[in-house]
Amino acid sequence: VLVHGTVENQKTNWSALAPLLKNEGYCAYTFNYGAGNFTLGQFYGLDRIPGGAAELKSFVDKVRFWSGRSKVDLVGHSQGGLLSRYYIQKLGGAARVEKLVATNNGTTLSGIATLSSDYPELANVFVFSWCKACEDQVVGSPVVESVNEGGGLSPGVTYTNIATIHDEIATPYTTAFMTGSNVTNIAVQDGCE
Repeated sequence: VLVHGTVENQKTNWSALAPLLKNEGYCAYTFNYGAGNFTLGQFYGLDRIPGGAAELKSFVDKVRFWSGRSKVDLVGHSQGGLLSRYYIQKLGGAARVEKLVATNNGTTLSGIATLSSDYPELANVFVFSWCKACEDQVVGSPVVESVNEGGGLSPGVTYTNIATIHDEIATPYTTAFMTGSNVTNIAVQDGCE
């Protein structure tokens, strides 16, 4: 199950990877989440992460029914990673997920989060008023803190975190990484400069 990021959708986020996975013999499923009461045209991932995670839970249950499998693998891009972690940690997803390949352990939103603590009214007008999911993704937010409780990992789920050292949204890029025996952290530049 491919889980898109913020201000994205299933088509724009996964138009390259979904066919590639299919050609490699995988069944790839995508969906849109997080429209809430506000969308930017064809873009989703704007509403609160707990609501998006509930949409993911419903979609995973459909995929399990369609495929006849008890567990799925999740691939999350940006918010899709944090949203997947919320589903695993808070909505019973650990019993339904084998692997999570993702990145997102909270973000500074390229400095906007720092701006929001100094000038909350500006951040609210320019970002958080239309993107509640952006607010949920900020390092130290109640959502990020809740998925990181107790180390942020669920036994039985294998985690692979992939990040670039040139990330400008999740800074420093190492914030995408976690620690545990069921975790593999990969910097893209370790294999391809």
